Amino acid sequence: MIDPKGTGGGPVIDNSPAYNNAILSWTTYPERLQRAGVSWQVYQEEDNYDDNADLWRKTLFILTYDENDGLFDHVPPPVAPRGTLGEYVGGEPIGLGFRVPAIVVSPWSAGGRVCSDVLDHTSLIRIIERRFGVREPNISAFRRRTCGDFTSALRFSGAPAGYPRSPAPLTLAAAEAGLLTAQQEVFANPRAHDPRDQRAGPAPVRIFGAERAGACPGDPSAWLQGDVGQRRRG
Repeated sequence: MIDPKGTGGGPVIDNSPAYNNAILSWTTYPERLQRAGVSWQVYQEEDNYDDNADLWRKTLFILTYDENDGLFDHVPPPVAPRGTLGEYVGGEPIGLGFRVPAIVVSPWSAGGRVCSDVLDHTSLIRIIERRFGVREPNISAFRRRTCGDFTSALRFSGAPAGYPRSPAPLTLAAAEAGLLTAQQEVFANPRAHDPRDQRAGPAPVRIFGAERAGACPGDPSAWLQGDVGQRRRG
């Protein structure tokens, strides 16, 4: 959280709180969940969820990455129109952040599909918001209009996929070979477009204040109100 209004000890726009003992008083989202009676856990690698079909049927696993200071992207991130409430600090825009990969694994995302919705780090909180009804007040109206909540990556119109099983056991050697192949494919990719090089084609289009288009296919209520709710404490 950046805390652009400075209501919780911010704004924080660098890593200084990691070493200067800053006093930050904002409430984290896990704290909000706990106060609402929703349990949350930190899972340890695969020990807690591997080969568990019952857990699989109510799982949404999202793998994403740090932006590495933008070194993996050549397109400036979209920013809100100047003066947008909660989106500027000291006259400078916060922005949506540089693009990073995200992989969604669940019974409702199987099939090798690609989601082209606009998502950002607050989308991770908002999918939990939608499932448990615990609102995070520190997400600006601009982000709620512009970014999705990951439900667009899910398909509720059909039956959920069963627990994934491989005909061959997963071994370290096979995983290392697959990683090596992926690295070789990345190295073989064409050169990234430099926006300063006009010979490389038109400059990428930036999105300013874009309204989201499209909705979650199917009815998410089956999952959003499903038996995962047993984790909520009464």
